[in-house]
Amino acid sequence: GFGARLLGPFFARPAAWRVLDGAVAAIMLALAANLVMRGLGPLKLVL
Repeated sequence: GFGARLLGPFFARPAAWRVLDGAVAAIMLALAANLVMRGLGPLKLVL
């Protein structure tokens, strides 16, 4: 379900999983950076 039949051949390749892992990692890093900058914003710290 949910497009598995269409995406199955695409994700049969290891390179597709590496791309997906990289995209998830980039999103998590962006979220973490946003949380850090919001938390440290009033302190005016330079990282």
